Amino acid sequence: MSSDPPVSYPSALGDRGPLQLLAHGASQASVEFESNDDDIDEIQEALVLVDEEASDSDSSVTIPIPKTPDHNASKSAAAETVPTPSQSADARVLYTCPLIHQPWTPACGSKNVIQTFIENQDTCTPMAFTTNGALDIKTSHDLNNLLKQELKGGIEVSGDWAHSLYLDVADLKMIEDYLQTSGMYNNGRWAIEEPGAEVDLYNPWRSVINSILRFFGIGGRREAIDTHGMRLKHTSDPLDPNPAPHSSSPDISVVGYGSSFVQPSRDKKIGFENMASFFDGKLDDKAGNLSEHLVQMGCYARQIFAQQPNRFFVRGLVVSHQRARLFHFDRSGAQYTALFNIHEYPRTITLACTGLPAMGGVRARGILRTVGTDKQIVEHDLLGDPISSRGSVCGRGTVCWPVKDRASGKKLLVKDYWMSEGRQLEVDLLKEIKGLPGVCQMVSYEEGRGETKDYRGNVESFPPEKFHNRIAIRIILELHGKTIDRFKSAKELLGALRDAIGAHYQLVSMGIIHRDLSHTNILIGPNSKKIGFRGILIDFDMGIKVGRTIAERLGDFRTGHPVFYSLMTWDSFMKGVDRPAHDYLDDIEVFFWIFCFLIFMRKANGEKAETKTIQNLILGWCLVNTPQLAYSVKSTFLRRTMDVNEVKLSLDESWHSICEDLFVNFKDYVRKIDEQREPLQNKKMEPFLDGTIPNRFSPVLKDHDTHYTYILSLFDDALKKAEQAAKVPRVAAVPPQDRVRTYSLNLPPPGLSQLRSQLIRGSKRRSEDTESVLEETPTRLKRYKAPGGQIATSIQFAPLAEQTASGPSTSNQG
Repeated sequence: MSSDPPVSYPSALGDRGPLQLLAHGASQASVEFESNDDDIDEIQEALVLVDEEASDSDSSVTIPIPKTPDHNASKSAAAETVPTPSQSADARVLYTCPLIHQPWTPACGSKNVIQTFIENQDTCTPMAFTTNGALDIKTSHDLNNLLKQELKGGIEVSGDWAHSLYLDVADLKMIEDYLQTSGMYNNGRWAIEEPGAEVDLYNPWRSVINSILRFFGIGGRREAIDTHGMRLKHTSDPLDPNPAPHSSSPDISVVGYGSSFVQPSRDKKIGFENMASFFDGKLDDKAGNLSEHLVQMGCYARQIFAQQPNRFFVRGLVVSHQRARLFHFDRSGAQYTALFNIHEYPRTITLACTGLPAMGGVRARGILRTVGTDKQIVEHDLLGDPISSRGSVCGRGTVCWPVKDRASGKKLLVKDYWMSEGRQLEVDLLKEIKGLPGVCQMVSYEEGRGETKDYRGNVESFPPEKFHNRIAIRIILELHGKTIDRFKSAKELLGALRDAIGAHYQLVSMGIIHRDLSHTNILIGPNSKKIGFRGILIDFDMGIKVGRTIAERLGDFRTGHPVFYSLMTWDSFMKGVDRPAHDYLDDIEVFFWIFCFLIFMRKANGEKAETKTIQNLILGWCLVNTPQLAYSVKSTFLRRTMDVNEVKLSLDESWHSICEDLFVNFKDYVRKIDEQREPLQNKKMEPFLDGTIPNRFSPVLKDHDTHYTYILSLFDDALKKAEQAAKVPRVAAVPPQDRVRTYSLNLPPPGLSQLRSQLIRGSKRRSEDTESVLEETPTRLKRYKAPGGQIATSIQFAPLAEQTASGPSTSNQG
């Protein structure tokens, strides 16, 4: 290792070394990762990361100083339990780096960089509930409950905010002309009588809205339609193998016509794709049911954001024959007004019915304009639908558009997202990693596109736990390829994952952790034969680097894709306090969950695979509405001993000769790492005099070279098998003649409905309980104490060896 040459990354920092780089937070790096253990003490003193507890403590108190780790000592006992990586000559070569024109092999000094990083951060960015990636939500009730937690109750403001909106849409004279001549407002009242039933409100309100639209000249482009009886289809996550047919029905929807909207499929006149705004009618004595209305209106807004991902905000009205309430949704959450009298404020209603539907929609074709490196407007042709977008209201709202530069003809990717104010700009990280293989390459970026506080009125009085400003950012990147879940061959999937892990390795060696890995931000590279470029990591807006301050770390919440959360992330989410910092081992585990999901839920050609025992267990990960259960199922899956023969029973035969060993060894490695981290989870280390707190997982985190090189060697071996398999003609498998009983109780594999019925209040992974739990053959529940002391239930499943390749038996044998 010590003979490896140092690696240099070009930048304008001159001769600054790793110490100056870490201490001063340079935005671009010129680092030679050479071994220099004497720098550790100095680096620890230079870091600015301070834990909350240390920052709040009395400075007069004497704080014990931990010993500086001995980096020359032999590996810890914990590290020795991890398998040794392959000793082949090329095991540690990631790829040929075009910057230095030689194989990129991490120098031993990179260990100093990562060790400095991991041993000086012990608290993570807060987690938050999200409806993004809610694959398990099969009922509207569960979806609404999750959305309610995501919106956190919203923020109420006075009706004055509604009265101040859209004053530039029409002048007062036009408004007065309409009120006096339209026949819709007479003697101080709108032509809306007290209804006998809620449905009696819809037609009068629809008539008022259309009357206003026609008078102000937008009737040909917008139209209010009664949609209370229509089932407007919700979008679903492409990853969901069995999407539920969710739909909802606003009472009145304003449809948009023209090039700014995409028309719904199947010859439908309206859907959330071309909905400009919506109105829900309520009997006046029900108009004050705020909690119910917030979720109901939020459900419509969520679908508009999902199907029109370029929308900056969404607004709608709850109306009765007497009063109204305005709802506003953006990426910071929800805001609503107090109820106000519609007859006393006719101008507000007129302006709202004119302004609310004015918002544009999504476009699959047309022109997208950006700002180039010279700050001049650059025009791009849209190349179709976004390649990825997020399905939640709150959060970053990331959407990626494939485009073609009109001038050069080059295909690019335009990423739009909402950055939390106070966070490090993603563009700073992208500048630093520019030119590195396996990561996205930035062309230009654009700031100042909007902020959520600009759409809210006076936000000074808003409680910080309810509102955090977000800033619209646009980044133009080189276009690499489709998301990894759209693979078409085993070589394509394994090559993309292998090089994405390799890219992650070099990023960690530079002190950068991604922290937001999912199937949507690993792209299949443009060159399937060039090692290092077969998989591309994108989306670094949640990435972190050495020197991050407490304010910056707490300035946003993390959501990500819950299906792929690491066990430690789920456990931290459930605890809510004293969360250990997200580290590179969490990202490695996420790589495993992505790999596992894709090889079991898909065939090697990318088509959907048959659902068997392991597939049903994987669907249990999707129980994001019940974190305790998702955690328990995932933990049981990881800790369950599986051999190659058992894996074959659920894995589609197209993977058999390629991924059996890779899955078993990768799973076993991640399990051992997790078992090493578990006893350290609740053991915070003593702070240094400067207030920094070493990471509680430092003993496990030290050997990052070993972790990465071993995992990369597993993928290299599997890729060789994939190449061999591609040369062998496919032979149809002979179905087995005898069917073996699957479960001792003759039960089918548990589905999502069965898993959900086994709801638990908490969970805990306990090493000493694991083996005895997993040896049980019948499917049953076992109770034990969870982290918070509550009683939890562990899900136990029959051994996979009892299942045949043809599926479970439901006969009455034995």
